[in-house]
Amino acid sequence: MLPFKLRLTKNIANLLSSHSKDLACAFVFLTRYEILSLICEFKFSTIFINGGKKAKVRAGDILGALTAGVGLSKDDIGKIDILPYCSYVAVKKEFEQKAFDGLSNGKIKGKYFRVFLK
Repeated sequence: MLPFKLRLTKNIANLLSSHSKDLACAFVFLTRYEILSLICEFKFSTIFINGGKKAKVRAGDILGALTAGVGLSKDDIGKIDILPYCSYVAVKKEFEQKAFDGLSNGKIKGKYFRVFLK
C-alpha cells in the first residue's frame, strides 16, 4: 500500500487529468492540512488551537466554544481535528476573523489557549 501522500497525489493527479501532471506532483511535499486548505480554498479557513488530547480538549468543547461563546452556527463550522498537542478547526471564510477573535479571547473548557489562523 502506498503512503498517504503518494496515494493522495495519485488521486489528485486523476482529478487534475485535464491539467498538467507536474501540478499534481507538486502536492507530494504538502501536508494534508495544506492540501485540504487548497481544495477548500473558497469555502473554509483553518484555525490552529494549541491544545489537544493531552490538554483533554474534545471536538465538542471546541464546537461549544464556537457556537455558544462566539455565536456561530453549526453549519459555519467544518471538520475538527484533535491531535495529541494541537487541534485544527475549519471555519467558513466569512466568519474566520469572528471565530479567531472569539477563541483567542475566550475560554475552551475553562482554559485559555493560543490560537492562530492558518
